Amino acid sequence: MAPTHLEILKQQIDVSAVDFSIFIRICGNPPTDDDYGDAVRYAQSRVRDRLEYIDWMYDRIDTLWQQSLVNATQAGSRDNDEVELVGERCVRLTVESLELNVDEEWITAVRKGLLQREIRAAVEARKRVEEERDRLFVVWEDATRAEKASRLNRERR
Repeated sequence: MAPTHLEILKQQIDVSAVDFSIFIRICGNPPTDDDYGDAVRYAQSRVRDRLEYIDWMYDRIDTLWQQSLVNATQAGSRDNDEVELVGERCVRLTVESLELNVDEEWITAVRKGLLQREIRAAVEARKRVEEERDRLFVVWEDATRAEKASRLNRERR
């Protein structure tokens, strides 16, 4: 059984390599507006899933940062430079900051050209979110080290 238009679109979205020109060669006809609309929803759901994960990471980093400040304050330390730097490096990504059009009325009303652009935008947004996740791993490590150092410093006093 040959894959459907939507299955092909989802596969392309999953590997971040969208090529709308292959449908005539593979399927003999282009996807319908409904296929494109479903693909937009799918691509945006993939972005939202990754955003939820990095949002959890942001929260955890904030918790580590705040605990580091508490530890430093309890230890009577004035050396909060590293702790504050970690806190400043977390500017949260959101669906709005990624400029995705998640309005269901818009998705159902527009034609395939705009839906194709929205699929590409969602794929690019997911790449940006994944880059942010990778960056946050480094920030997380910094925050963890800062919290551990501040805790040890507090325990020594």
